[in-house]
Amino acid sequence: MKNIGFIGAGQMGEAIFSGFLRSGAVSADHIFVSCRTQEKADAVAARYPGVCTMVSADEAGVAQLVDASDIVVIATIPQIADFILPAVNKAADPARHLIISIMGGFTCAKVEESIPETPVICVQPNTPMSVLEGAAAIAGGKNATREQIDEILSLFGHLGTAMEVDERLMDAFTAISGCGPAFCAQFVCGLADGAVAAGLPRQQAIMVAAQTLVGTGKMILESGIHPEILKDNVCSPGGTTIAGSIYLEQQGFRGTAAGAVDALIKRMHRVVEES
Repeated sequence: MKNIGFIGAGQMGEAIFSGFLRSGAVSADHIFVSCRTQEKADAVAARYPGVCTMVSADEAGVAQLVDASDIVVIATIPQIADFILPAVNKAADPARHLIISIMGGFTCAKVEESIPETPVICVQPNTPMSVLEGAAAIAGGKNATREQIDEILSLFGHLGTAMEVDERLMDAFTAISGCGPAFCAQFVCGLADGAVAAGLPRQQAIMVAAQTLVGTGKMILESGIHPEILKDNVCSPGGTTIAGSIYLEQQGFRGTAAGAVDALIKRMHRVVEES
C-alpha cells in the first residue's frame, strides 16, 4: 500500500482522508497529514489515531511531508499556491512521486508551470466523500501515465463516484459537486423552514428534508430516470405537488440554481487569475 500525504487538513482534505479511512481503502499508518500549525496537527492526530501528522508552515515542513509520501495531495487554498507548488517541486522525485491537486480552478497545466516533471493529476472532490457518497472528477496532466490515472480513479472510487473528464469541463463539474453540497444544504433548510412553519418540530423537519434529498438522488442514480420525468411522476393533475412546482418556477428556482453555478465558476476564474 502506498503512502498518501495531504498538504492541508481543511474541510475538503479531511473529507478525503477520513473517507479513505472509513472505506478501508487506506490504513491510518499509510496516511500523512501536514498542517500549518502544531495546534491543528494535534487536533487531527487526536481525531484520527494512527495517522501521522506534521507541520508544513515552511519549505522544510513541505519537504518532510513529500519525503514521507508516494502520492502527495495538495489540499490547500489556491491563494497560497505560489508557496506550496515550488516547495513541492523542490522536494519531489519525478520517478517516485505522483502529485494530486484538488485546488479549485487550477488546471494541470497551471500546476505544471511550477511542477514541470513530476506527474500531476487534478481531482475535483467534494465533502460527501467523508460518508462515501462523494463525486470526483479526474484529469491527468502531461506526465501522468494511463496506469496512474486508473490508480487514482480506483482510489477515489472507494469514496463514491469517480470519473475521468475532459479538463475543460472541470469547472462545471466543481460547480455542481464541490459547491453543490452547500446549495443542497440551503434547499434542505428551506424545506425544513416551511415544514416548521406548518407545525413540524425542527429536528424532524431537517431529517425528513435531508432524507428526501438522499432518496431522490438515489432514485435518479439507480434508475437512470431523468429528473424531469421523476418530477412529472410526482405531479398528479390538479394536485398539490404541481402547485408547489409552479410556485418554484414562478420564483425562478431553476434559473437561480443555474445562475449560482455560473457565478461561482466566474469567481473561481478570478481567484486563479489573482493567485
